[in-house]
Amino acid sequence: MNNKEILEIRKQVLSIATSLALQETERTGEDYSKALNKALDEACIRLGIEHKEFIKMFI
Repeated sequence: MNNKEILEIRKQVLSIATSLALQETERTGEDYSKALNKALDEACIRLGIEHKEFIKMFI
């Protein structure tokens, strides 16, 4: 994967995760930081990216 592809995937995961976390906080009143952790996992699943691979994109 080249840098452009990595940046695009990171952007997609973060965008989906942010949206999911905001929806969850509105729906349940859960703390955003807790909702974001779950949302990141869900975003990775939806995009078919392993969580560990997503983390490696920031290193």
